[in-house]
Amino acid sequence: MYLICCIMTYFVSFGGKFGLLEIFMRRRALYFVEKAHNADLHCVDWNRHDENRILTGSADNSVRMFDRRNLISSGVGSPVHKFEGHTASVLCVQWCPDKASVFGSAAEDGYLNVWDCEKVGKGVARRNVPPAPSGLFFQHAGHRDKVVDFHWNSFDPWTIVSVSDDGESTGGGGTLQ
Repeated sequence: MYLICCIMTYFVSFGGKFGLLEIFMRRRALYFVEKAHNADLHCVDWNRHDENRILTGSADNSVRMFDRRNLISSGVGSPVHKFEGHTASVLCVQWCPDKASVFGSAAEDGYLNVWDCEKVGKGVARRNVPPAPSGLFFQHAGHRDKVVDFHWNSFDPWTIVSVSDDGESTGGGGTLQ
């Protein structure tokens, strides 16, 4: 798999098998990040509000946020933060069009998670409730099978549509929520 996403004059591409992330500008590779993840990369999204922030999702069940200005350390990927709130491969990541620090992630575990990277490290301790992963502030658990895609509505703030393979096991199609 080799996928591409772009913003302004930059293009991001990644090859799934090797955890490879490349950033191009006008047909020239600017950055080459080996081992951006510990497994295959499945998705990438560039923040429209901050051209330095890049999200990647992987078969290692995590989402990683990179800063374009500081992508590698000692020759391997050096994320700003690693978001771990899924128990299966992350299939889709997307920044929120309404707030620069918010993004969503969808995975094979059937969850659509909404994160705020400004909340990382600012967890609130609650009694009798297990702690949530750092930065996670909403988890949609309405699907019964893997969430294969989702999109933010750019015309209706804080509205998301998600698609899953719920009906696949019973011979039907997926569901749209």
